[in-house]
Amino acid sequence: MTSGKPVKSFKNPSGDLADSPSSHVKALLDNVMAAKKQLGTASSDDYALIDRPFSAIQSSVQDNKAAPHALEDLVKAYARATVAASLATHCLTAFPWQRAIEAAQRYDVQLKEQKSKGDDDLFRQLPLLGLVFSVKDCINVEGHATTIGCSSRVDAVPASSAWIVQQLEDKGAIMIAKTACPQAMVSNVTHSPLWGKVRSPFGERYEVGGSSGGEAALVAMGGSALGLGTDMGGSVRQPASLTELFGLKFASDTFQFDQGKDFVTGLPDTPIPATAPGFLARHLSTIQDVCATLTLLGGTLEAKQSPEDGRLAVSTYEASPEVTSALDRLASDSDGLGKVTAVPDLLGDGDAWWAEIWMRHAGSRGFQAGLDMIGDDPLIPESMFNTRPKVLSQHEYSEAQKDLEALIKGLEGKMGGEGRASSDLILCPSFSYGGPISSKSFQAAQKAEIWLQAINLLDWPSISIPLPVRDELRQTWREQSEADNEGWSKGRQGQEVVEVWQTMQQEGLPVLNGQDDVWSRKADESAAADETGGAEQSGQGGAKRRKVDGERLPVLSVQLVARPGKEALLLPVAQRIIDLAQRWR
Repeated sequence: MTSGKPVKSFKNPSGDLADSPSSHVKALLDNVMAAKKQLGTASSDDYALIDRPFSAIQSSVQDNKAAPHALEDLVKAYARATVAASLATHCLTAFPWQRAIEAAQRYDVQLKEQKSKGDDDLFRQLPLLGLVFSVKDCINVEGHATTIGCSSRVDAVPASSAWIVQQLEDKGAIMIAKTACPQAMVSNVTHSPLWGKVRSPFGERYEVGGSSGGEAALVAMGGSALGLGTDMGGSVRQPASLTELFGLKFASDTFQFDQGKDFVTGLPDTPIPATAPGFLARHLSTIQDVCATLTLLGGTLEAKQSPEDGRLAVSTYEASPEVTSALDRLASDSDGLGKVTAVPDLLGDGDAWWAEIWMRHAGSRGFQAGLDMIGDDPLIPESMFNTRPKVLSQHEYSEAQKDLEALIKGLEGKMGGEGRASSDLILCPSFSYGGPISSKSFQAAQKAEIWLQAINLLDWPSISIPLPVRDELRQTWREQSEADNEGWSKGRQGQEVVEVWQTMQQEGLPVLNGQDDVWSRKADESAAADETGGAEQSGQGGAKRRKVDGERLPVLSVQLVARPGKEALLLPVAQRIIDLAQRWR
């Protein structure tokens, strides 16, 4: 049964918005252009400054006693990169750049006063000083509307910020922007009548994903060092994979994150799958530093157990050939990752049942509240509100919970099994195809997020990890998959992932060139391009080892998941995985 609402696509904000929403959108665009006029265009020096881990940025600020405007210069560089990202991708919903610069100026004055006394105590008081962050537009920030892509919410300005926003600012971090999410936050792309469609940093051919697609676009293009997102069905990890970022999903109860007070969703009464907070970043160490400062995931950068003490279950089910090759290689490096067990069928006999259970729980409650929030806006084609799900009776809901419990019990049994101790971690696909993918292939890949959805149903913490694999090895994997499609697909892949991969092979697997690559564009090219809303950046590749010239292959991502009680292993083992992949030949 359909909702009865009209359905439309929006490349740009709808031209049919009422006066108040239309004025809200225009004010944002005017603000972006005002920042560009006052601050200028992002340069290669700007990107060299900001495309570093947080610890390196903070150290340079702390050590540079001769620079009285170190933080102001840093924030202005981020602001210029944010302007470029906005013009390229439509990723913003709010841009308080003047407030951010004023905060940096105040901190510079304090730093100057302390440096004159030979004192660095400000960095002990404000351990996140030098961190510039952004916030998904479903998370409350005092003074800025939480619209979640709905015209009805352009005046929904919260009186206070979410706990996580307050914590970051109290420790010295500076917020640069709020970013777009899809209409009512219930879609795997970032699309709404209010803000239009967020475009991939790699160009319009590619998909940015969602629902934290605005954060992914901004962080990938250098406008923010840390993105705050939410994840109900892969909404942090999927866009992170599609934009070559680290995407960390916490368990939903990791820290104070109260629905209504801290964040808003179009499905307000949905405890399963729970909406979990998450971080997106270009550098894993930035996430590590923030988690350590906020005492998250064990409260320390050093796990209480070494990675060798953990047990790791590896599954390649529903993975593309390239992701399968990466996971198989990691599984074979048992000396580096501890006790590794291959469990190809970890999801059980019917992976589709995980997706069915996810949809049954997600759509069973709060549906009318979401429609009311959307109001008179037309629906985007990708919205789950297009088809009204069955509202479950109490008995049906109880049966759905029993089905979920059975799936979880089966998975946990496979993590142990045959007398061996249960695994502490799962290494598996993130997005099934591993990285940036064309919009056409994305639309065909309906089951590519099965692992993401399953982990949301478990409500376990997990992280999508971009692997620094050399292109030469990647090309070998591609050639092997062409020679052995039948061997790869037999017995451990769903029919869809096989068909989509074969279609991708026929049409040409993704290859990024200099014009696609967000960090290889020259500053003089960006200055000309963003006058017409085109692409706009330059700089150094940093963690991804991007090629400055010529073609390169998109970065592959995999997912690492921690069992409850083993959260402290997650980030150290993620770092070990990166170190291993860097050494592969």
